[in-house]
Amino acid sequence: TPLYSSAASDVYKRQEVAFVGATLAVVEVSGFGIEVHASPHTLSGLRVGATTRLHTAYIARKDEAPLLFGFAQADEKEIFSVMLGVSGVGPRTALAAVSVLGPDDARRAIAAGDDKAFTAVPGIGPKSARRIVLELADKLVLPEPPAQQAAQPQMPCLLYTSDAADE
Repeated sequence: TPLYSSAASDVYKRQEVAFVGATLAVVEVSGFGIEVHASPHTLSGLRVGATTRLHTAYIARKDEAPLLFGFAQADEKEIFSVMLGVSGVGPRTALAAVSVLGPDDARRAIAAGDDKAFTAVPGIGPKSARRIVLELADKLVLPEPPAQQAAQPQMPCLLYTSDAADE
């Protein structure tokens, strides 16, 4: 089993996309092409020759080459990074969970204790799904619903009839 360590980082400088494939893209950084593994959602927004900014996670692996994962949205990266802390969940499984469920559905499933939602992810069986829900229950919070416009406070209105006003 490889030992994973994750260094959270963000690419602040816009980088040019050199290649987009089914599971990864290549971005050019200072003249070097760097492979970035990403979800279909992130890859669908990339275009060869265009510039991009990705939220990234660098994964150093024991006895293997390091991997770089990129995300279009910070909340995708958050779910990915938190899932790496679950025993038995590696970077490819965490990426699959982000890809299949998305950040909001993953949060809802964890909050509701719905381990069955995670069994839809390739590589996650019932035991792993239960472990994910149990271990992440206190680590992820549901996003706040959109703020509704507060109703204007109603001022009490006293109605007087002409008879009551004369008294």
